[in-house]
Amino acid sequence: MKKPSKQLAIASTIVVVLFASVAVALFCRFSRTTAVPDDYARTIEPGAPLEAKYLAEGPYKVARFESPAPNGWERYVVFYPEVLEKSEDKFPVVVFVNGAGVTAADYPALFKRMASRGFVAIGNDDSGPLSGASTDATTSFLLAQNDDESSVFYRRIDVDRIGLCGCSQGGAAIFRAITAQPRGNLYRCAATLAPAPSGKQFSDLLKPFDVTVPVLIVSGTEDQNVSWTQLLETYEEIQAPKALVRKNDVDHYGILYAADGYVATWFAWRLQDDEEAAKAFVGDEPEIAGNPKYRDWKSSLENAGRF
Repeated sequence: MKKPSKQLAIASTIVVVLFASVAVALFCRFSRTTAVPDDYARTIEPGAPLEAKYLAEGPYKVARFESPAPNGWERYVVFYPEVLEKSEDKFPVVVFVNGAGVTAADYPALFKRMASRGFVAIGNDDSGPLSGASTDATTSFLLAQNDDESSVFYRRIDVDRIGLCGCSQGGAAIFRAITAQPRGNLYRCAATLAPAPSGKQFSDLLKPFDVTVPVLIVSGTEDQNVSWTQLLETYEEIQAPKALVRKNDVDHYGILYAADGYVATWFAWRLQDDEEAAKAFVGDEPEIAGNPKYRDWKSSLENAGRF
């Protein structure tokens, strides 16, 4: 009797994960825990100066744009610095990837704040993004806008500075977007928050060993959905520069915004070449390693500068 092929095994894993995600999605649709409060930054008490600095709202006034999306994803949503409309500069991009049962409409506050810091923040309304297909399509859409003379984004997108940010299933989908989608080589870095699923059991699905860009993994100590062991297993399989940390007293859903200070710092470093932001993660004493609000810091970011 023939053994099931690896492709069949991966397909079966996806089915199992998606089935489980249906239950999560139903919970999320009726739960307020997945929403990000408009004033979320006021609920966060930073534990160190750089975290506080980059948690703050940026200097840019923010504008919004949306367009219909295919395949039941409803729409693409973009928040961007309003100055982009009259600027000759190009702007870096953060592509947000939703968790199960979550759409971009559930956390516009994160998009707005990211845009206020000088990024083009884009997402969609796909609430089951595990395959990475909707993320790839979202990136493709923005690149097409960059080439469209009639678009406000015409030649305003820095195509060499695109990062990914996702939580829960969105965090896991980041790996698929990088390793299993046509535009996976376009991303410069990623921040994955409580990626679910994680662990060796899902290695063939997520292929963390094929990731070639720096990755920041953040979870909460009260996460009941993804274990520390599972996160460690995924972290250890990544061959690219990487970092892993947990924030104290935060659960699986709260990490979406509770870690925003260092997520913003990460993208400022990796996509805006902010040398001060880099001090949060590298050097003799990275700020995050000594931040009392965080624990279990692990890193191999010493060589991240060449990526």
